[in-house]
Formats: sequence, C-alpha cells, structure tokens
Amino acid sequence: GVVLQTDRVAEIAKLRSVSERELSKAKTEEVAEMRQQCVTASVTRVVPVGSGDRVCVDTCSMLAENEGLFVGSSSQRMFVVLSEAAQVEYVPSRPFRVNAGPVHAYCMGTDGKTKYLAELQSGDEVLAVTVEGGRLTNT
Repeated sequence: GVVLQTDRVAEIAKLRSVSERELSKAKTEEVAEMRQQCVTASVTRVVPVGSGDRVCVDTCSMLAENEGLFVGSSSQRMFVVLSEAAQVEYVPSRPFRVNAGPVHAYCMGTDGKTKYLAELQSGDEVLAVTVEGGRLTNT
C-alpha cells in the first residue's frame, strides 16, 4: 500500500495518475505472461459425474475457429475453450458463442481478474484469446 500525507489535491491526483499507469502496465505484463505460458494439453480420460447447469457466453464479436475464452476451475490454470465457429453436421456454426462450462468455473476478464461464469453480465469484458495465446478483447 501507499500512504500519502498531504492536503494538496494536485498531489493526490498526480499519485492516482501514476498508480493507474502502473496498474495498467502490470495488467498488460500479466496478460503477456499468460500468453507465454500457453501449452498444449491432452485429455487422457473422461469421467461422467452427472449433469448440471452450464453457461454459454455469447459475445458481441465473431470469433474464429482458433479463438475462445480462458476458462477454468482455478485462476492459476485455465484452458482455452473454443467458440462454436467450427462447422458440424448437427447444428449451425455460432462463431459468437463459447459453450464455456459449468456455473462454478472461472472466466478471465480483460483486467486480468477472474469471475465465475454465473456472475458474467451483459457488457462485461472477457479476455478472448487464440489457441496460441494471442489476446483479443470481447464483450
């Protein structure tokens, strides 16, 4: 934390401006670090655990077949869940949608913070990414 003892509003405004720049820089570096840490993983088994509610995130932009959202049960380890942009025989393509997962899973926001999928609201910015880790902003 920072303690500033002053009665001058200009000094407070200057400190706030510096703090916001540093925070923005830190968030940019954090997202860049996430990009560097993207690795390929393999599903080794699937275990049925019953049914439950799930969340589809409909975005305001079209996503490509190699683009999706960071989703996971821990903010430390997340997966890129791809959009429904791929053509399949059962349903039409929905490149604006990510069938993200269960309500208790986290989604990464553009601010580097996570939210439960169940907490997402219209207008929230989510961090859309490519499978290579490239960053896109989406709402």
